[in-house]
Amino acid sequence: MIIIEETALRKDVYANRLVSKIIKEHGTPFLRIFIQYVKARTAPIYCFPIATLITVILGSEGNFNPYTAAGIVTGSYWLGLATYVYNDLTDFEVDKINKINRASVTGKATKNQLIMTVCVMFTIGLSLTASINLYTFGVSIIFTALAIFYSHPKFNLKDKFVLKTVITAAGGGLLSLIGGLAVLNSSLSIIYTAFTFFIFYFILSPLGDIGDIKGDRRVGRRTFPIVLGMKATLLIMLSVPIMIIILTGLSYDVLNMNKLGAFAIITTCIAIIVGIFKISKRLDDVNSIKSFRPKMRYLNVLMQISLLLAFL
Repeated sequence: MIIIEETALRKDVYANRLVSKIIKEHGTPFLRIFIQYVKARTAPIYCFPIATLITVILGSEGNFNPYTAAGIVTGSYWLGLATYVYNDLTDFEVDKINKINRASVTGKATKNQLIMTVCVMFTIGLSLTASINLYTFGVSIIFTALAIFYSHPKFNLKDKFVLKTVITAAGGGLLSLIGGLAVLNSSLSIIYTAFTFFIFYFILSPLGDIGDIKGDRRVGRRTFPIVLGMKATLLIMLSVPIMIIILTGLSYDVLNMNKLGAFAIITTCIAIIVGIFKISKRLDDVNSIKSFRPKMRYLNVLMQISLLLAFL
């Protein structure tokens, strides 16, 4: 145990030294961009570390280790943040059309500065997950590979129909699963929770696509609303909470869910259904759709907490 903690400490020290070296060599501009992206992109990715924390608590089964939890949750945060910043780096034209206020669009950050920022963030995230165990490091490697395949111009999976949403959802599922693996627990409840986080992105991702449809169509991106149309996209989104309600009913006895948690899951699903119906009446109002996305993230977090209650 002492050897593991010393190894983890050395890796954390290495990551911190790397960040310090880069900041020292490139000065204030890099630090300013780094902080700007931490502020601007933390809101969209906070679901990731929370999902990781939920499965850490669930997988700990009463033997909660603050060191392990802090390491894996922080690692999840940096991996998620790096993924979003890298996407911004390769999404310049779409973000410009959609008038998104980010450093990559406003000219406050050069391409090299953004590449450096992404590298530092991925390094921190990978170093932290490597300090926990080989399983968490392996999953974080897979997550990083998906992030690169998703956005890199050579692969550009985000422009391919279905794959855009599937890869996004898979990334979310992996960062949920990684919490359980951090405490060496891959029980059915952990897998079920990660799967729920996975399918929830079939709401969040198409919702974002509806808001960004103008820019996506201009660059030839094949998203759900562009390929299938609005009505079919909304039906797919609506199918997710309905599926969760059905799975809750079928899994109630098998997974030994408690009544309070099951009730919370179903109540959250009903709130999601109501939200989707509201969206369906405002499809022409892009700002309204974009403003609703944060509310859907809150419901995502509420769903994760409900699952935790169900399995405690």
